[in-house]
Amino acid sequence: EGVYVDMPGGKGSGIISPRCWGKGAERAKALAKIAPGDKFEVVVRSYNQPTRTLSLVLAGCEKPMPTVEKTHKVARKERTVARPVFREPQRAVQRKPDFKPIAAGTVFLVDVANLLSETGVEHAAQILDGMSRTMTAMGYKTVFFIERRTLTWARYRQATDFEVSSLVSFFHRGDTVVVEDGGMKDGSEADCAMLQMAEAVQDSICMTRDHFADYATAHPAIVGSDRVRSFSVAKLDGKTMILVNGLVRPNRG
Repeated sequence: EGVYVDMPGGKGSGIISPRCWGKGAERAKALAKIAPGDKFEVVVRSYNQPTRTLSLVLAGCEKPMPTVEKTHKVARKERTVARPVFREPQRAVQRKPDFKPIAAGTVFLVDVANLLSETGVEHAAQILDGMSRTMTAMGYKTVFFIERRTLTWARYRQATDFEVSSLVSFFHRGDTVVVEDGGMKDGSEADCAMLQMAEAVQDSICMTRDHFADYATAHPAIVGSDRVRSFSVAKLDGKTMILVNGLVRPNRG
């Protein structure tokens, strides 16, 4: 029911005692008439130094209470005109945009070397095939990219001949791309191939931990956009889960 005012210089605030406007309905009626721009002559009754808060009364409403010397000095200085301050309502905190899952039918271009470096190369065929089946069940398509030298490296790190043959068979499928090294040593061939296909397949997404910074000029519509999605890997109860930013459910390897 009080009227708040700002102190000169903005160092603190004050409140006019609501008793100055009477009691009950009389007080409510008087306070309701106050509008922005109205001015009142007030007297400082007390001043709280730690909180910098003034206790005010309307001039002539009642006699100021005795105060300590420090407060008395402030009271003499602050007998002045005070303007009620009507503060704006606190603005609502801006919400994050609602989560929008990646649309069904989207083609994911998967960086296999990147993926196996996080999941571990053991049981590679099982991991990749499990991801393929899970993505298909969720309504997505996948194309797996691997460099020839990375595939050779992965083959020699399988525990059994069966896993070796499974891995070789996986990369004979139509939804895989084995990128030949071509004598280059910069290790970027798979990145280049993925981005070329991303340019050709509208709204496709590159699933990788790389940022493709070296290709920003050549592929400005893709590099740095939401068409490049990172992922995380979690292992629970012997199962590998691949968590992709933008999917509702994880991939299971």
